[in-house]
Amino acid sequence: MVSPLALFSKKRNHFLTIAYKDAGGKEQAAVFELGKDIFRTTLKILEVRTGKEIELQDNEACKQFKTPKECEGK
Repeated sequence: MVSPLALFSKKRNHFLTIAYKDAGGKEQAAVFELGKDIFRTTLKILEVRTGKEIELQDNEACKQFKTPKECEGK
């Protein structure tokens, strides 16, 4: 059962999915929920340490992590 108050909650969940291939070549994924206070920092650290660009799900997600100019055309 879903509380009616939950339907109007403005809480935004931030999920990070990391996709990779294991030693056997099989695709795997791990999903993490990040708190609102650490998600930007965590994404930036992962981008810098891995040397790979973060792929964002959509334009709204892009606006949360990057500048509006970087989100143009996405």
